[in-house]
Amino acid sequence: MAENKELQKTPEVQYSESLDFDDSVVEKIVAITCQEVDGIVEMKGGILSAIQEGFGGTDFTKGVDVELVEKMAEINLSIIMEYGKEAPKIFNELKSVITRNIKEMTGLGIRELNVRVVDVLTRDEIQKRQKQAREEEQKSAE
Repeated sequence: MAENKELQKTPEVQYSESLDFDDSVVEKIVAITCQEVDGIVEMKGGILSAIQEGFGGTDFTKGVDVELVEKMAEINLSIIMEYGKEAPKIFNELKSVITRNIKEMTGLGIRELNVRVVDVLTRDEIQKRQKQAREEEQKSAE
């Protein structure tokens, strides 16, 4: 009788499962997170961002470069900072919110976070840029 019971067992189904993210998804999460940090005027993109924006597109991830290696993110940021703000404070806040958001949204950890300040703008310069951006939006809407 013991032999019959063994024959009646159903074999266990073997399957694999995974949850993966494109680098671009993590880049977008980081870019949106950076907008929450006081003292960051904007992100500074490279030549590809300039080309995309030149054709009327928007590069939401400009200034953000992410490489995923073994479920860990290596993040490089290029930022434009507001004059008078404390770069170490901005860096510590970035580190905190990026680590939290990436962990909560993806389960990934942060292996490396590098922030490069590429420019500093005064309040007057920021207001001039905002005014120019509004004027350009109005022209393109016409």
